[in-house]
Amino acid sequence: MRAGKLRHRIEVQEDRGVANEFNELEAGWKTIGRRWAQVTQLAGDDRLVRDQFKQSATHRVKIRFMAELTVRHRLKFGTRVLHILAVDDVEGLRAEMVLTCEERLGD
Repeated sequence: MRAGKLRHRIEVQEDRGVANEFNELEAGWKTIGRRWAQVTQLAGDDRLVRDQFKQSATHRVKIRFMAELTVRHRLKFGTRVLHILAVDDVEGLRAEMVLTCEERLGD
C-alpha cells in the first residue's frame, strides 16, 4: 500500500458502555487510535422507515493492518461517523485492511 494514498485522518473508536442513573448501559465511544486512511464513498441510499426518510452512505476505507479492529468498532472521519460492517485482511498478509462502512445520516 502506497503511503500517498492514505491521505485522510480517521479515529478508531470502541464502545465503552457507561451506566446511567437507572443503571442502564448507554453507548460511550472512546478513541483508541488515529490512523491515516483512504476513504472512498461507494453508494448513497434513501429509504422510508416508519414514515421517515433515512439516508445512508456506504464507504470503503483502506488502512494499515490493525489486529484489534472488528465490526464492534466505529470510525470518526471529521464530524462523520462510519459504522464498520465488514473487515477484510487483504490477502491475509496482515499488512493492510479494507473496511466496508456505513454512514447513517440523520440518526
